[in-house]
Amino acid sequence: MIVEIGHFALILAACVALVQGVLPLAGTINDNQRWQALAKPAATLQFLLIAFSFAVLAHGALTDDFSIKYIAGHSNSLLPTQYKFASVWGGHEGSLLLWMLMLSGWTLAVAIFSRTLPLAMVARVIGILGLVSTGFLMFILITSSPFERLLPAPLDGKDLNPLLQDPGWSFTRLCCTWAMSVFLWPLLLLCRPCCRAEWMQRGRVGLGHGPLWLGYS
Repeated sequence: MIVEIGHFALILAACVALVQGVLPLAGTINDNQRWQALAKPAATLQFLLIAFSFAVLAHGALTDDFSIKYIAGHSNSLLPTQYKFASVWGGHEGSLLLWMLMLSGWTLAVAIFSRTLPLAMVARVIGILGLVSTGFLMFILITSSPFERLLPAPLDGKDLNPLLQDPGWSFTRLCCTWAMSVFLWPLLLLCRPCCRAEWMQRGRVGLGHGPLWLGYS
């Protein structure tokens, strides 16, 4: 039942992202401050819903719930706990969900740290991020859902990709996903141009970690 709740939370997140993308931008066009003010609460709610969905998938991996098709395909009961958790982003569907979690986290950061900026500017940035989130969430829900059930459930899962059964490679994939979410920093620069160096540095940290572990391997 908890898996279906996580799936439903992701559906709600897509609906919230659509509202976040449409109403605040429409409010900037019509000069409707009530619609513009919806941007920050919508960004917060979207992050909470996606974080809950990610936590449900992680719970399924850690508890060996092989009735979840994704978990059955990327984990097994003999894996150490840290690699069971890494299996959450060990495949296509989980990686997309992790990317959405990070993207919604950046959107939440904009909502929190933009209190001194004009409401219309914040509404535009969060609205555009909402449209991006809507597209990716719809893609996940329609073509790449990590919550698909597998009945009857197998006794054990297949296994995690052997490359990810290494702390370096597992962390590299996490950092690369982080870096890809930072590629939306030009939108955030509309909020705070003074943060340019910080956003670029964070992107370099994630992307720079990959070559480091290539040498390690």
